[in-house]
Amino acid sequence: MADLTARINAAYAAAESALWVQGTERIAPERVAEIVTAGEMAVARNEGGVLGSVRVRRLDERTGFFGLLAVHPADQGKGVGGALIRFAEEVAREHGATEMELRLLVPRHGIDLGKQRLHDWYSRLGYGIIGRADFSESHPDAAALLPLDILTYRKRL
Repeated sequence: MADLTARINAAYAAAESALWVQGTERIAPERVAEIVTAGEMAVARNEGGVLGSVRVRRLDERTGFFGLLAVHPADQGKGVGGALIRFAEEVAREHGATEMELRLLVPRHGIDLGKQRLHDWYSRLGYGIIGRADFSESHPDAAALLPLDILTYRKRL
C-alpha cells in the first residue's frame, strides 16, 4: 500500500503542483487501502514493479467510473495511462455499463497547461464535459491553494 500510495501522490504532485499547497498529499494510505479492499483499484505492472493505477467502480446500473488515474512521472508517455483507461472501460462494459464517467480537477480561473492537456486527451478518447461544480462544496476541508472546480466528463461505451 505504501508504494502504491507514494506513486499516486507522486503522479498527482507533478500534475497538480499549481493547485495544492506544497507537501499536500492527494490521497492518504488509509484511503488507498479502503479502495483496494473494495476491489476498485487496478494496477499496471511490469517486471520492475508498479507503473500506474486506476480506480474503477460503478456509479449506477448504466454508468461506470474511473478516477485516481495515476502513472508515476518516470513512466509517463509509454501508453500506460491509455491502457489503464481501456481496461477501466472494458470492466465497466463487462458489468453492464453503457456510459463511463471521469472527473477532472481544474482551476476555476485561468488555464493550467497540464489540465488542458488532459482535457484534450480525454476529448480525443471520446469524453465530453457534462458538468462543472465547485470543488469546495464536495471537499470543504481540502487544502486547495486556489479556487478549484471539478469537471465531469462522460462517454458512451
